[in-house]
Amino acid sequence: MRIPESKIKEALLHEEEEIRLRATVYFAVPGQTDESILPLIIQAIEKYGRDTSFSLLRQAEELPQTEDTVKWLTAELSEEVDLDDVRIDNLYFSAALMLCNAPVELLSAEMVDLPGFPEELREEFLERLEMATWDWDRCWSELEEYEDGIDDFYFPSEYAVYRRGRLVEALARYPEHADDIFRMFREFDEQYEDGTEAYWFSIIELVGRMKIEEAVPRLIALLGETETEWEQYDEDVLQTALQTIGGDIVVREIARHWPDASDHLRTSFASVLEDIRTDLAAEKCMEFLVSEKRRDIRESLIEAALDNLVPEAIEPIRQILLDGQSFSGFFGVILRYHLVSAATIMQAKFPEYEQWYTKAATDCWGCADLDEERIRDEYLLTDDDQHEDWEDEWDDDEDDGWYRAHFAEAAHETSRRLARQIGLESMLGYDRDDESAEEQSDEEPLAIIPIRRDEEKVGRNAPCPCGSGKKYKKCCMRKQGAGD
Repeated sequence: MRIPESKIKEALLHEEEEIRLRATVYFAVPGQTDESILPLIIQAIEKYGRDTSFSLLRQAEELPQTEDTVKWLTAELSEEVDLDDVRIDNLYFSAALMLCNAPVELLSAEMVDLPGFPEELREEFLERLEMATWDWDRCWSELEEYEDGIDDFYFPSEYAVYRRGRLVEALARYPEHADDIFRMFREFDEQYEDGTEAYWFSIIELVGRMKIEEAVPRLIALLGETETEWEQYDEDVLQTALQTIGGDIVVREIARHWPDASDHLRTSFASVLEDIRTDLAAEKCMEFLVSEKRRDIRESLIEAALDNLVPEAIEPIRQILLDGQSFSGFFGVILRYHLVSAATIMQAKFPEYEQWYTKAATDCWGCADLDEERIRDEYLLTDDDQHEDWEDEWDDDEDDGWYRAHFAEAAHETSRRLARQIGLESMLGYDRDDESAEEQSDEEPLAIIPIRRDEEKVGRNAPCPCGSGKKYKKCCMRKQGAGD
């Protein structure tokens, strides 16, 4: 059902940047082991220039590296460049992040002295080299100390996420302890209590890194318990663990639970399927898409089918567009662009292809109006910095208290008037005798109108507005949700 990966690798060298990016998305999945992909991306950067290649490196950040790719990154960071240009700064910061993720045996401490290596990344680079010398006990002790010190486990800063990843990576180098990790994971329900969330997130990440397949049924069950927005980070960690384990064992478990799954869980399942590259995953994406009725779940399944580059998905998605079916947020705007880019990679044509391709290229594939931001600014936020940003919304504690009291009083008054207006004041505990009939008669009826956002909501699967090239849900969504 899926096209040969050799054809997708050809698209990594396509003349259109969006096509190269979509091909990179296909390969940039958790647990990827193919070392031939990054050299092709580097070849494309050399061929088409560096000015617009930041998104490719950002998307390829965790692809497997070799001695040759490390040499290329080192050579890039040896150049003196003008970092005042946001695109150039992002390109070289992304290159440094890739170097930070390379196999430690290919790295040396001297690399932090390269002219283009960001001063801000020196500490984490050197710490990762040091972690490679730690034994299991030292790694575990450091993880526990880290978990005790984290301020916000639901909305951690990018810095905190990377440090936890380094510690988990160091522990995952000891596969002989996989049974210990699985035992701790099985005891989740018995030992879990408030205040230990960060600890359990690390256990779940280790289950994924160590590819403990026996944990898949329980991971699926836990995923079904993440129903609220505040549990979004739990959901992301569980999805990533399932994607890292990957393979048909995860797909079969999803298929077993799909018929009875809640709407929220089916959406999560679709997100997991986006990053599992097997024929069975592609088959199930299409099977679920044909029968699914809910719009938001169909959105996620469409994205999964396009990311898996399933030829059979082209015609039904084309018909959705031609029929004028509406979709939420930015997703509805970019669906046509995703279909065209996927069809280009699959070398599949349809009647409107040429017209839609020309329009997409003219519109910069839906990203023409996005302002690029410096990724180092978001990455370097610590937990304290992030909390300070949110707290800046209030001038001081006194104002905060005044606003809370003011709005609480206003909300109470509004709810009282609305209850009286619809005849439910007694049931809701409001007393008519509290105010005179004259006061009641002077009140204007409350208008009941739908709430509308001033700004259009960014879809989970839409390109992140920061310009990173990653999907919103894999980039800035957690930070935005925390700020809201």
